[in-house]
Amino acid sequence: MCKVVSFYILAVLFFFDFQAWSFEGLSTETINAYQYPKGIQWIDLDDIKMLFKNKPPISVGFDVDDTLLFSGAIVEKNIPSFDELKFLANYDLIFKKMNCDEVKFSIPKRIGKQLIAFHQVRGDEIYFITARAFTPCVNEGYSINDWIKETFNIQNLHPVIFTDSDFGRGSKAKWLKDLKLAVYYGDSDTDIEAAQKAGVLGVRVMRASNSWEKVSNHIGKYGELVIRRSDI
Repeated sequence: MCKVVSFYILAVLFFFDFQAWSFEGLSTETINAYQYPKGIQWIDLDDIKMLFKNKPPISVGFDVDDTLLFSGAIVEKNIPSFDELKFLANYDLIFKKMNCDEVKFSIPKRIGKQLIAFHQVRGDEIYFITARAFTPCVNEGYSINDWIKETFNIQNLHPVIFTDSDFGRGSKAKWLKDLKLAVYYGDSDTDIEAAQKAGVLGVRVMRASNSWEKVSNHIGKYGELVIRRSDI
């Protein structure tokens, strides 16, 4: 645990510019409109590679939706005029579609492929921790585990961990801590909150501007590292 905390502190010190932190974060749309404004701790893939250079293998975690996969097509197909109430009314159905029946409609993000390829080359242990609800697939058929393994060419797949308790609040932090992760990549405020609560380096992946999920998206709110151009 000490090594994980030390890694977190060193990473923040390496990138943080120590300016006063007072704003409530920005949306992807605002960031794209103003071309990556100051006040956010921007990093690139090369910075991440430098951060881990000559470091021994570690355990890393990834959120799924809007971090690795763009699943908006599934939601739009089942709820054409999306709103939160319709989503909640069809909660189990939507996640069954996303986890099983229509999983191949989830589009992999370029940054997800790049990050996973990098961490696999390093020999890191990779975990997938999502706030999705768990839904078993009929006859144990093709599932989100198969899609992630195939899409991202995962060599040693740890099954996806589902933490749908209170939409991921609280429970993700426990998993991050129990798995002794050094870094967790996520797009939402709750991902970064969970990482910081667990003493893990939380790195923000930008959510696509046309994502169906509009809440919990205040980029830079917690002074976290944010990967530039990671919304695609």
